[in-house]
Amino acid sequence: MPDFAEIVRRNLGRLPLEPEREEEIFAELAHQLEDAYTDALSRGLPEARAEAEAMTQLGDWEKLRRSIVTSEKGAKVLWPHPWAVPRAISWLALAIVAALCLVPRFREAMGQAPAAWFANDWLGVTGSTLHELADRGVKVRDARLVAFAALHTEDQAEADRLAEMAVAMDPAYTWVGSRLLAFRGAPDNSVKWANRLVAWDPDNAVPRLFAAQPLFLTAVAEGSPVPNSPDPKLARLAVTTEWGHQMQAAFDAPRFDTYEAKRFDLDRSVLRGLEGENSRSLVAYSCIFGAFPDMLQAMHYASLVTETLGPEAERAGHNDEAARMYWSVARFGQRVEENSSWECNFAGTRRLEAAAYARLAALAARSGNTQEAAAIQLLQAGVERLNRDAGARQKARASQWDSSGRAATIACVAAWLAMLCLTGCGFWAGLVAFRRPERALGGWPGALAMASSYAPGLLLGACAVLYLVMEPFLRSPFEFATRQALFGEMAPFWYSYWRGWDTFGFWRLHYIVQHMLWPVAASIAVLFVGLTALRRVGRAHEQRAQVQ
Repeated sequence: MPDFAEIVRRNLGRLPLEPEREEEIFAELAHQLEDAYTDALSRGLPEARAEAEAMTQLGDWEKLRRSIVTSEKGAKVLWPHPWAVPRAISWLALAIVAALCLVPRFREAMGQAPAAWFANDWLGVTGSTLHELADRGVKVRDARLVAFAALHTEDQAEADRLAEMAVAMDPAYTWVGSRLLAFRGAPDNSVKWANRLVAWDPDNAVPRLFAAQPLFLTAVAEGSPVPNSPDPKLARLAVTTEWGHQMQAAFDAPRFDTYEAKRFDLDRSVLRGLEGENSRSLVAYSCIFGAFPDMLQAMHYASLVTETLGPEAERAGHNDEAARMYWSVARFGQRVEENSSWECNFAGTRRLEAAAYARLAALAARSGNTQEAAAIQLLQAGVERLNRDAGARQKARASQWDSSGRAATIACVAAWLAMLCLTGCGFWAGLVAFRRPERALGGWPGALAMASSYAPGLLLGACAVLYLVMEPFLRSPFEFATRQALFGEMAPFWYSYWRGWDTFGFWRLHYIVQHMLWPVAASIAVLFVGLTALRRVGRAHEQRAQVQ
């Protein structure tokens, strides 16, 4: 007769029960098989056929084992659970993810996943790194590194100190002082750097505008008329005061340079060595406004010229002087438009430019220069057409930002899911090591174990979605020759992505999750390990008590 007790023990394996109860169950099942075998023999069946018929009495051994443990333990969910993903499929998913990590662009996409957890990652190089760069620049006498630190540090006093050091090393970096002019609340500091820039770059209108800015703010504070409402007294002040001299020099200057190109070249040079070809800080810095002067005073001065000073010169018979003033306004508008990448900076100057052309065309027509008047009217029509088309361009840019924002939202969700699934994969791998025939998890631990078996597959899906969405935006920022080109192509997606859950508008929820997720996850892990350890200690204690 077959050894049915050994057959039952071999097929069921060890049960997560007390040894005495385990032996009772094995004996009951072996007796049941023996009865079935004896009954088959009594019906005249051969021994092999009788043994096979007896074995069918218990059905599937895995289901039988699970039902026994469930009935004994009273657990509704066990590990391994029948709904859990097979280990082979989970290991295959992890193997595919590991193979994809051999692709450089896939690794780069995965490296950007943590940025979705923190809304401020887009701000670029950290303060400690800037401090280290400045120290290194001082040691090796590299003004480039010190100037970079001065441009991007958030501390005004430190930025001023570093800018002074960079200029002392190399006067060619005097333009870095324009960054100090962007700080508010330090007029003395602004005046110092504005005057220094005027002396260093006299043919540039921008330093002149910065030098005139404190004077304009003082005039406004003292109750001067609002823009587009000039009066004769202010018109006389415009040409007799220091503000008037600076504004006239700015409008007559042959260049309008905000040093954006110099700043972009410096950022490219330093970040290439600091972060490599795939630096995202360069994209972040392309989103930041450079040092741009207050254009309100320029619009106010241009209105004085076209509405008061120019017409007064015409009435006095000084047509050449009036034409010179009108042309200064028109050419100033052209220079601003040609050298500024932010349309909000030159939208107002287009109107002033068109007003200057209208004055010039009328002056030429009154002087009998009909061809010149017609040519100027064409220039005026072109400027007005650009102004009319500004709305369409703005809509196109808004549409680009919306579509990139949607892609960033998908990437953000995929990044969050990938990070969570990566944590789940670690938990699942620990359970795979825990898995033994004699071990079982019941209740919520079993449910959690069953859910973790889906983590590898979800990780593969999340990584694939993240890569596919990010792939068009994984180009090296150093492929772009200008800040404007880099901003237009890359910033809409990355700026939206770096905002994290702010993309949904749930900034409060994002803040809570950002600061509480890891502590909560760690607490759950500690709780699970503690409960498992307590269960094992309790069982060991019960077994020792039974032996005694």
